[in-house]
Amino acid sequence: MTELPGEKVEVEGTEVYVHPVQHTDATMPIYQPSDEMREYVHDAVTSYEREGAAVYMEQNLPEEYGLDDGTVTEIDDHDWAADEYTVQWSEHQKSRKKAFWMNMGKTLVMPFVAAPKLMIEGMKEEVLGEEYIEKKRKEQEERMEPLRYLTDPDALDEYVSHLNDEQADPLEERDRLWEDDPEQAVVRSERSRYIAETVASAVDGDEAHVIVGGGHYSGVLQWLDEYSDGTDTQPEDVNDSHAYAEGFDL
Repeated sequence: MTELPGEKVEVEGTEVYVHPVQHTDATMPIYQPSDEMREYVHDAVTSYEREGAAVYMEQNLPEEYGLDDGTVTEIDDHDWAADEYTVQWSEHQKSRKKAFWMNMGKTLVMPFVAAPKLMIEGMKEEVLGEEYIEKKRKEQEERMEPLRYLTDPDALDEYVSHLNDEQADPLEERDRLWEDDPEQAVVRSERSRYIAETVASAVDGDEAHVIVGGGHYSGVLQWLDEYSDGTDTQPEDVNDSHAYAEGFDL
């Protein structure tokens, strides 16, 4: 049986497993799942459904991973965010379009700058030696890391460990983002809360699986844990999301 790595939270008697996958990036066409990765995720979902488990996926992930045939429940977190936080979501979409065209521009001019750049890099390596070469190698590995998580199923366990090590406490991050970056508060924190809330209110079997992009992994886990006692409203220690939006045009 094919399994996706992740962590489990029990919600009202249902074992809910949260699995992160690398989200594709529309602004960077190179960052797309490989056929091998799509097949791996598809086989895992098929195995879960064969065992009678419900499978939920963040909006757009079913299409990205070839699972848009109606067999999984696609959560409408993008649509919800666009309706609930119109201004912030609109700014997010503008930022993505800008990034897309900037990356397209870089792609078009790359052939004209590649040769001189390689010549300069070669001269730097010769002058600065091994330390410079090792620094550039690490930078290249960091740039390619997201692509590896989209193409190599064997890297998924490492991806989970990476997310567990790197991601901030979701509730603390939510407070900070509403203060510093309301756009990202909606894109990351509020959508994570909505995904968890949707799943918590829907599960009624023995087992369920939630597949989300890595940016929502720790947030969905945290919010599911908040809802694990059967609470169907906001957790008592967290204010209603609209309270964080005071001062912003909604």
